[in-house]
Amino acid sequence: MSQQGMDSLRFKERHPSKVGQALPEYALVLALITLFCIAAITGLGENIQQRLVSFAQSIASTKTSP
Repeated sequence: MSQQGMDSLRFKERHPSKVGQALPEYALVLALITLFCIAAITGLGENIQQRLVSFAQSIASTKTSP
């Protein structure tokens, strides 16, 4: 094997290919985004529900009033 071939082989051994790393990274980012969305919806959901109930009650009370 030529010197150039040996140098190329040594370079490949020291710097492994990063092919295939993108999928796990995207999966991790997607999982973190999903967890954030679930936490946000859970945290804000009760507040939104209370506001909607209050709004619905105010509409109902205005309709029943003469």
